[in-house]
Amino acid sequence: MHRLTLEAAAAAHVARIVVVSNVYSYGVPSTSRVSETQARLPVARKGQYRKEMEDLALDAHKKGQIDAMIVRLPDFYGPGASASLANPIFSAALAGKTANWIGPENTAHEFLFVPDAGPVIADLAQCAECYGEAWNFGGPGSINSMDFITRIYRAVGRAPKYRTAGRGLLKIIGWFNPVFRELPEMLYLQETPVILDDSKLLKKFPGVRKTSYDEGIRLTLEWLRGARAKGAQ
Repeated sequence: MHRLTLEAAAAAHVARIVVVSNVYSYGVPSTSRVSETQARLPVARKGQYRKEMEDLALDAHKKGQIDAMIVRLPDFYGPGASASLANPIFSAALAGKTANWIGPENTAHEFLFVPDAGPVIADLAQCAECYGEAWNFGGPGSINSMDFITRIYRAVGRAPKYRTAGRGLLKIIGWFNPVFRELPEMLYLQETPVILDDSKLLKKFPGVRKTSYDEGIRLTLEWLRGARAKGAQ
């Protein structure tokens, strides 16, 4: 599918393409922070797909077919990010329910506040010399997963309530729900998290804004409350 997209873009004389990717292609990290120079050794099917997608784009760039770049982002949260790992935690906290978390809760993780990504991608897209490369853009820093969950619940005035699902439980659930079938092979991201080193990007664009976790949590809860109020009208 991605090959066809690139071929169609080139045929339509599209000059530039920005492929927004994630950390899957890196595989299990070999360093505490992962830069663009780390070898990409995906260990899961989704990671292999991401690597192939990135390689196709950069190969098309090398062949002069289209100017292409890769932007890799971590897990995200925030307004409109309903498909994220984190946003369901906000919904659970507001409703006073128990949040679900995949994998161990006492490991480092990294989340990006969604509105921070747009300006960075726009800056990169307008930077002619930035094409032909991959660029990492991380969150405001790593955070313990339990700390992140706790901050969300405290922001709504509640004690944290959560349950975790490990590899064994996910496999059992996967027998009945195909959505969960792929999760066990992705658990390495929770057990050995990829924390992005985006120093190359920050050197290129020193004015990049990164919303703190506390501010991002507050803004996400405000958005979610507003969305619920509109839905109740």
